[in-house]
Amino acid sequence: TGDNEEAVAHAVATTARVALQAHRSEAARHAQQVHVLYVEHHALDIDLTQRHFAARAPNLQLHCIGSVTEALAHLAAGPAAGPAAVDVLLVDFRLVGDTGLDLLKMVRQDPRLDLPVVLVTGQGNEDVAALAMRLGATDYVVKREGYLFALPAVIENAFHRVQAGREAAALRALNLTLEHRVAERTADLAAAKETAEAANRGKS
Repeated sequence: TGDNEEAVAHAVATTARVALQAHRSEAARHAQQVHVLYVEHHALDIDLTQRHFAARAPNLQLHCIGSVTEALAHLAAGPAAGPAAVDVLLVDFRLVGDTGLDLLKMVRQDPRLDLPVVLVTGQGNEDVAALAMRLGATDYVVKREGYLFALPAVIENAFHRVQAGREAAALRALNLTLEHRVAERTADLAAAKETAEAANRGKS
């Protein structure tokens, strides 16, 4: 009975420790600063989004730009365009001149711009959202009532999804490099062994 109680206590302690670690990592994830380039020309939408994020998602730092041309110039300038690089591109579908889909296409055609892109589209434009996903958007949000409450989580998930993909790609590249080095070292050792054995045969 004592062993059972000890096993149960150990299991409870382990579960509590795992839950605490998960809570801390989730809290750290939500506390991480994410720099969002918001491409939107409508002043009211910009104001509402800024106010909502300031109150409910202060870790999301919004930098607002009104056109595709300005957004591309900002992205091309990189960190020189502001205090930090862009982590997520948040694009409204309806822009002056080009649409959000035009910007999405241009970003996906530039291999240097490996950014998560979240499209914001109005109700009735769900087909646009589906097309955006086919063109390479990371996610989308439809402007239904209360959409601003969902938007921070969508942005954070898009950011962390792309981060995880980059880390996985870097790990694969590292594994390939290590495998290549091990193969080279194995070949060198085999050649050295063959040379030594040939020298020994010559002496004998």
